[in-house]
Amino acid sequence: MFVLAVRRAPARPRWTLAAEGPEPQRRRALLGRLLMIVTGFGLFVGGAAVSVVGLTHVFVPSAVAFLRTTPTPSKPRAATCCPSSPTTGRAGAGH
Repeated sequence: MFVLAVRRAPARPRWTLAAEGPEPQRRRALLGRLLMIVTGFGLFVGGAAVSVVGLTHVFVPSAVAFLRTTPTPSKPRAATCCPSSPTTGRAGAGH
């Protein structure tokens, strides 16, 4: 089947290129594309900012007060949350 499919060279395409359209419509489409790219970039920057603030500062102080804890991370608490394998030191290894 493969040999039969690739035996002949493929036929040349028979389509024609469509016209790009009137210049004002083309410019509006390019502006819309640019605005979509700027929106995506803004969402990316906003998400990165929220991640940085969330990883470095207490994002919701009332939640920390409700849990009756401090915002400083502690290694013993992290060790009890995610137990690691004594042989590899990786969480979930060997289970």
